[in-house]
Amino acid sequence: AMAQRGPGEKASGEEMSVELPQEEALVDLSQRMLDAVHAGDLAAYEALSDPGMTCFEPEARGCLVTGPGFHRFYFDAPSPWAASQSSISGAQVRFLGPQRSVAVVAYNRVVQAAPRAQPGRPAEAPTSSVFEETRVWERKGGRWLCVHFHRSAAGQR
Repeated sequence: AMAQRGPGEKASGEEMSVELPQEEALVDLSQRMLDAVHAGDLAAYEALSDPGMTCFEPEARGCLVTGPGFHRFYFDAPSPWAASQSSISGAQVRFLGPQRSVAVVAYNRVVQAAPRAQPGRPAEAPTSSVFEETRVWERKGGRWLCVHFHRSAAGQR
């Protein structure tokens, strides 16, 4: 398992240290994006995102989302979770192009979440869910930026 770093560490997407193979560095960047989501760290998330990043995800209900506005809404909204985290499982990395300046990282994302306690209600148990997620990274100006991602609930066809 890969060590998780805080969302603020190396959030700029600059080249990882030389001891990390490039494949592992891209999985690490993907994990840092997920950590930023759970920490509510919009600055770290945007530092790893291309300004024109596109995505398909369940929250968009089948619409292609472009740019940061859609995601900014969720960062600004109060979280329903007392605690949450995502783990990357089974990551596969493929580089594209003669310069290897584009990479596709595909993996299963396991999300664990504990709901906030609600006054007058019994405590809810923590939940786990699995998503199939793919992130497309492009090296721009010496930095890797996420230019697209696609997330679907696992097992949905």
